[in-house]
Amino acid sequence: MGSGKYFPFTTFRLPDCPYETDIYFYNLRRSMLASALITAALTAALGCVTSFPAALVLRATTGLCDGVMMLSKSAMASISNKTNAAKAFSTFGVTYGLGSSIGPTVAALLAYPCGGDPNSSWTKSHSIPLIKKCQTQILVEYPFLLSTAWVGMGGFLLWGFAFFFMKIPEGDGEAGYVRASEKKIAESARESQSNEVEIGPVCSIAGTVHETDGTSDEEESSRLLMPAPGTRNDKKKKKTDRTHTSCSSEFSSPAAKPWHSDPNVRLATHAQVWCAFITITGAELTPIWMATSVGNGGLGFGAVEIGTFGGVMGFFILVFAATLFAVLANNFGVTTSVRAALTANGVVYLAHPLAWYSTRSGDSALTWSLLTTFALARGCAGPIVMGGVSLILNNSAPRKSLGKVNGFAGTFTNVARALAPIVGGGLMAGMVHATRTLVGGGGDGEKKNGFEFSLAEAVPPTWWPFVLFSVSFFGLSALAARLPRVLDAPRTEGEG
Repeated sequence: MGSGKYFPFTTFRLPDCPYETDIYFYNLRRSMLASALITAALTAALGCVTSFPAALVLRATTGLCDGVMMLSKSAMASISNKTNAAKAFSTFGVTYGLGSSIGPTVAALLAYPCGGDPNSSWTKSHSIPLIKKCQTQILVEYPFLLSTAWVGMGGFLLWGFAFFFMKIPEGDGEAGYVRASEKKIAESARESQSNEVEIGPVCSIAGTVHETDGTSDEEESSRLLMPAPGTRNDKKKKKTDRTHTSCSSEFSSPAAKPWHSDPNVRLATHAQVWCAFITITGAELTPIWMATSVGNGGLGFGAVEIGTFGGVMGFFILVFAATLFAVLANNFGVTTSVRAALTANGVVYLAHPLAWYSTRSGDSALTWSLLTTFALARGCAGPIVMGGVSLILNNSAPRKSLGKVNGFAGTFTNVARALAPIVGGGLMAGMVHATRTLVGGGGDGEKKNGFEFSLAEAVPPTWWPFVLFSVSFFGLSALAARLPRVLDAPRTEGEG
């Protein structure tokens, strides 16, 4: 129930019955703890990997089990409402920015502790040894062991804190308010069961007025007690049956479609999954591209330089998510903001190969100026895209099906997380292969004819993956343009 139907750490359904609310939140907490524990362990194990295929498999497995973010968003949605949803969801960008600024920096300093980074250009020996004399051969064989071990240690400490202190309340937001109203009415009806009457459907919601006869909630709650079949008050029974019929039709009418048939939910789910896939793939591809040699289309960066770029971009993510995300979402609408951010990402990714030209020419100042600009742009657009599509998904979901919608989208988002490192690594491998075989006469000193050779000479392969990313972001921007403005705010309970 709280666990996923397809993957073990993705919430798949929010119980329709108010009596199951406590069970849902218990399983939500349990699933979050399980996902966080396994993700921390897999992240720590990454430093023990010595081959690229094994690293891809481990990263894919980590993405598959990393459902804690989607589960956290489901919990956040249950305790927020339209007055504070944008601010609440901006906290995910803040925490991601904090981790993105600290994580790469510390990991870069801990990488190659005994020296030997082949891409480092900081010293003539191509290394900055953290430890002047290695006491163990393990750190030589596994140069990234410390870089991932500290992340795992921090994850385990935070897991222990969450295990003892994390409580997920039923919610003070709209979803929690509705569930509390339903439970109160249902309990009131159960207490009257001893009067030999049947309990009708609990269909009144606090603050609403039914279209049957214009009665308010207080009057409607008194009509929950319907006479049992065979009683002598036929006139009253007929009136009550009419109430039952209208009440049932209210929730089975075409206006109250099942969540999986709702076009807004479908659009929001597509936006969530595809935005996550493209954005995470770009995040996985960037450091590999930076570490690739200049001759093969990369920047030839070492661990410290890559960590510096990641730290700068994380800083921009942190500042932007903490200050401007909620302001833009509230003033311009989250759908408009997401569309603009996706378009900006398309432009920024298309400009990435310019850093390769400046690196090849030896202009390091221009290279870092470009990279800082890219980090700024991606750091501002990232929280809007990732936080925005999560907020849109939350706004599209019927309040009673909030957990189902988040869990369903989270299932496929986890698949996207698993595929992202594989696709990113594959694109880089294709770029390197194309550079070696197509550029400069195919590597054998002879000029070869053919469309692919002419294309590689005119547009070097280092452009190819980034052009693909740019087109993908422009396509996602077109998808975001189809999102209706009604998704700028959460649905009310009367909308399903």
